[in-house]
Amino acid sequence: MNINLSDLKQQYAALSQQWQQQASGLSFSLAGLLAMRAATAPAAAALEYGQIVLSYAQLDEQVTTISRALLAKFGPSISRVALSVAPGIELIVSLLAIQRAGAAYIPIDPKYPDARIRQILVDGQPDAWITSETFGRRFDFPAHQLVTTDELWRATQVADLAPEHVPLNHAAYIMYTSGTTGQPKGVVVSHQNIANYLAAVHQCYAISAQDRILQFCSVSFDTFIEELGLTLFSGACLVVRPEDILASSDQFWQTVKQLQITAVSLPTAYWHVICDQLHSADLTETSLRLCIIGGESYDKKRLQAWFSAVPAGMALFNSYGPTEATVVITVGQLTPTALQSNLVGRPLSSGLLVLVDAQLKPVVDGPGEVLVTGPAVSAGYHDNPAQTALKFVVLPDWPDGPVFYRTGDRAVFQAEGSLEYLGRIDNQVKLRGFRLELGEIEFHLSAYKGMNDVAVVKHATSECLVAHYSAVAEPNPAELRQLLQQKLPEFMVPAHYVYHAALPINTHGKIDRKILSQWTLPAVPADSVEERPAVHAAALLQILQDILQQSPLQPADNFYRLGGTVEQLQLAAQRIRLELHIDVTADLLGAQPTVQQMAQCIDALALLQQLWGLTIDNAAYHVAV
Repeated sequence: MNINLSDLKQQYAALSQQWQQQASGLSFSLAGLLAMRAATAPAAAALEYGQIVLSYAQLDEQVTTISRALLAKFGPSISRVALSVAPGIELIVSLLAIQRAGAAYIPIDPKYPDARIRQILVDGQPDAWITSETFGRRFDFPAHQLVTTDELWRATQVADLAPEHVPLNHAAYIMYTSGTTGQPKGVVVSHQNIANYLAAVHQCYAISAQDRILQFCSVSFDTFIEELGLTLFSGACLVVRPEDILASSDQFWQTVKQLQITAVSLPTAYWHVICDQLHSADLTETSLRLCIIGGESYDKKRLQAWFSAVPAGMALFNSYGPTEATVVITVGQLTPTALQSNLVGRPLSSGLLVLVDAQLKPVVDGPGEVLVTGPAVSAGYHDNPAQTALKFVVLPDWPDGPVFYRTGDRAVFQAEGSLEYLGRIDNQVKLRGFRLELGEIEFHLSAYKGMNDVAVVKHATSECLVAHYSAVAEPNPAELRQLLQQKLPEFMVPAHYVYHAALPINTHGKIDRKILSQWTLPAVPADSVEERPAVHAAALLQILQDILQQSPLQPADNFYRLGGTVEQLQLAAQRIRLELHIDVTADLLGAQPTVQQMAQCIDALALLQQLWGLTIDNAAYHVAV
């Protein structure tokens, strides 16, 4: 709840005493947690991928061996190691080995644009890079600082002594996030930050040694730490997801059942996809008991669909937090009566939240910017004192107080203590002299029947607003415009309306407003149904023309009216996998009757694969078809 400065000081004093009392019991790193589990439950399953299952003792032995190989090759002064390894056993072992060697890992996704990878390498200055030799040399990275997993696993020279104890205030990882200037910022997260976060969040989810946690997220995102950390903290088993899990909602549930997964943490955008296809999912005898979502506001229609379909007793939690505060800072369990689409739960015990106004003064009543302090909050950005000073601040009326991180998010506390997320404090645009709050326009668009996701943006090159949306059925743009004209002044009504099968998602699991702001504007007026661009439309047209032996095809052509068969759908899906490197099933493809809708479906899958690391053939990862 909102508090004044005096109450804030008292609350901080009480929490500080609690954090100090807990400190002695939270003196561990992830690699240290692994060693403790290996000592207390050596035979328990720790990590599973396909047919490979490693016990805690086996995983600990591999991590120790690889850490000594790293120390032998690069010396004891190694402090930062870039990591580009395919999802699987080698990724987990390499990450823990880096930390056991006393270094921090810097995740680099090979699918990032080359320019971004170079920026990370220049800023992070890693002492070594675990990746493929060809990929590393593509960026002129010194050959003597490159090492492959094959080389580490075959190493004959290892350090004679185990690495010394790693101080808890040392960096565990440096994760790069987008910066407002276009230059990514490296968030430095310490072992101590992780330990405090895990102790707090474990109280919410009650993970036990009997749980089997799905390793779903890419290592480039801090949800990966939630998955791995909760596994080690609880003595559970981490199960690396198979590549085909993203093919459809049915495939997701089949995989969960087959692998006996009990807990998953999913981006809200992907959870929405699952909810949209629940009608065909087989949830009988599912093992899943816990689902965690986060990254953006959930949709109440999807929430209702979820609780109408899943078995009673399956817990659903919503979470919120910035990378700078170690994964999340609030958690709340959702129920069928949670009709508001922006409640993100209560603050974790590892942080103190306060809402402030533009002058950084605590807001006693009403909304404000979210600030957070505590032992899970990062010390700042790597080698970037200017940005650190800008975002990590003390309150002007409390100059000798703790450092707070400014999230840039606007929220309000509900009476019962839950935080209601209201959007970004800078979610405003200036158009033709008017300052507009885009969230207000999105709110009214969301009220249209069957609407799923909505994002209104100011176009990057045209002085106009564009509404982007997905819906159960494509709405008539003229009806949307009429709806908004009834609610808003004319200068707030978007000039263009673009329907998507699914809105694009950025690398943080949120709607990619940057891509949307650069979207090709429709050439037709808003009161007619417009043809929407699809990235893979041309390639799909060629594939279908070959299979159907008909030419030329048009985007509006209906596959079934052209005489298409199930066998031809299967052939099309196979060619899309081989030629476009996008995992799609014949069932999912067949649910989209027109060529244009098929192309949009493929676009959405491609975005999900890019976000979550699903690759069929990637030279940097050496993943073969």
